[in-house]
Amino acid sequence: MLSSTNLLASTLKLSRDALRASGACCCRRYAGSTPAAARQTLSSGSNLVRPIGHPDAAGLEDDFALYPGFFSLDESRQLLAGALWKLDRVDPVRKRRRRGPPGSSNSGAPPPSRDGVLQELFSGEYGFQEVGHGPVVQARKADGKGHYDSVIHDYRETTISSLPPSASYPDMPALLDRAFALLPGQPRMHGDTLPPETMSHLLHLAPSGRILPHVDNLEASGKVIMGVCLGSERILRLQRPGGGDGWEVLLQNGSVYLQK
Repeated sequence: MLSSTNLLASTLKLSRDALRASGACCCRRYAGSTPAAARQTLSSGSNLVRPIGHPDAAGLEDDFALYPGFFSLDESRQLLAGALWKLDRVDPVRKRRRRGPPGSSNSGAPPPSRDGVLQELFSGEYGFQEVGHGPVVQARKADGKGHYDSVIHDYRETTISSLPPSASYPDMPALLDRAFALLPGQPRMHGDTLPPETMSHLLHLAPSGRILPHVDNLEASGKVIMGVCLGSERILRLQRPGGGDGWEVLLQNGSVYLQK
């Protein structure tokens, strides 16, 4: 479906609510949903991938894949802490008030886990943008009109090419290598540097943040998008332009998805 360039796009999505989506996103929770270990597609029929109406998944088996529970809670915690560290370095609000002393939730290394809680990593004020106009926000509204902007609301984001200091986040290269291995060609990390054949960015949605229905800009997104979901659950809605039948995909913390 996305096939115009040779680049691959990867996204670390975080939340105090987090998501990057082709479609509308909301925060409805699916009752009784639990992570599954196996790869799931639009035709899997699980409680994580639900149809809207009567969509036809024929020919789409390789166009979307969900890997729930790809990262454990401890692994997600380190990825989330490192992603917040990177975002804070370009956030004007956070730059004015540097993060707290070593060992706190504001420091470089993630604090000790308390019953697997991730929300404690989010603290203080963030410089969320009201409407997306940045270089990462490259998508056209679902009606095909408008510019490549105004799709994402209440968010902050940054492109990344290297990871935070390895002393504070020693497992991040290996964790991301595992995710990059899902992409065509299996691009590899080079130490703390992300694969040069990919475009990678971080997207952090505020609790009020949302992504409007849109169609990705092929030149900006590349032929394959990989998303790593960290933090609160979100719903990814996939529909044809104009709405109608489609699917709702529950993106839980630690899940990874591929979209072509």
